[in-house]
Amino acid sequence: MNSENNATRIATMSFGFYNGCVYCVGNKIAIQDIVNYYNLRNGHIVINSFIDRIISNQVYCYITTSCIDEKINVMRMKHKLKKVKLYMDFDAYLEALCIEEPEKLLGKFSLRVIEEIQKDNCWNGVFS
Repeated sequence: MNSENNATRIATMSFGFYNGCVYCVGNKIAIQDIVNYYNLRNGHIVINSFIDRIISNQVYCYITTSCIDEKINVMRMKHKLKKVKLYMDFDAYLEALCIEEPEKLLGKFSLRVIEEIQKDNCWNGVFS
């Protein structure tokens, strides 16, 4: 599958929470459901419930925090995501961004670099 077909199916989202961030990659319908869930709560969500929603939608996720008090909870959520094979690294999120919204990255990377990533990345064929 080429990256143009994949771009019509792949979607990304990210949001911040107390001293951390969640990055998601999934099909457009699943990501839209998660965005709606987030918006309906005006951004006030319980992160554990949010991760459950991510898992039920079969969305890949990277989660991080800079707060030592949250590290154990984030490690538990990462384990939960890994168990169902939905944990991804941040590089995978950036690859998805290159497919979905390359124009957002053009100021930071050359078109040649973005096209190389679009051609050879971990998402080719995942959402076909």
